[in-house]
Formats: sequence, structure tokens, C-alpha cells
Amino acid sequence: MSKSNLFLVAECESEVMDVSELEKDLFSKVETNDYYTTVLKIKGMEHMPVGFYYFREYMEDPSTIGNPVAMQKFYADSNIFLFWSYGNSADIKGQTVTDLAIKSIKSMGGEVENFILQRRFKYFPHVSSQGIFFFSSFQNSASPFKQEF
Repeated sequence: MSKSNLFLVAECESEVMDVSELEKDLFSKVETNDYYTTVLKIKGMEHMPVGFYYFREYMEDPSTIGNPVAMQKFYADSNIFLFWSYGNSADIKGQTVTDLAIKSIKSMGGEVENFILQRRFKYFPHVSSQGIFFFSSFQNSASPFKQEF
């Protein structure tokens, strides 16, 4: 993207909505979780039927973040699999997520032939427990109808 296009994007973003300083402060408290989809071509797992599979051991223990929580095979005649994983924007990012998916594949007897694609999504917008206290001051300052939340 050229510098002029970046300027236009920034200019448009500032025109989308007029926000007060209080609202800017509110929006700065919103956090999201990283959610990854990783697509891999795998040899040695042809026997697996089409379906959606969960990795229970990675769903129940928060310390296993980055490992795949689910895997899907879409077509019987394909060796393309889709993996779902959570990251944390700090040290559990794309490459770590890929490495952990490959480790899981190896533990099931598979071998990655090709990395196809990975996408990161920011989902579940929320406010931390520390940030929640901001809402009482926001309510008292911004709402014409006090104590409505």
C-alpha cells in the first residue's frame, strides 16, 4: 500500500465516527483473543474419514495455548486438513501455532508435506476484570440516563 493510500485510510477512519476522549479511553480497554486457522497438506493420515475432530487435551488446559483445539478433513479424496488454534499476541503467534500443529500431526503418525495457509483472527472483544471498573465512570460521565446499564 502506498503512503498516499495509507493516508486515505487513516483519513477515512477518522471520519467514520466522531468520538470523545472518554469514548477513546473506553475503546482502548477492549481486548481480543487471537484465533488461528492453519491449512496443511498431510501425508500418512489418508485413513482418517471426513470429519471434525477435537483435541480434548488442548481444550481443557489453558497452559497448552497454541496447540490445535480442532482439526477438520473436508473431503475423502484429499489430504488437506484445517486446524484451529488459539494464540495470545505475545509469545504464542503464527509460527509457534504452526509448529505445535505439526507436532500434533507427527504424534498421530502423519507428516506435513506442505504448509498452505494460516490466518489470524481477533475475536471475542472483551474488557479485562481491571478494565471493567472503567464502565462505572463511563456511565456516570457519558449517559444522560444515569444508572441505566
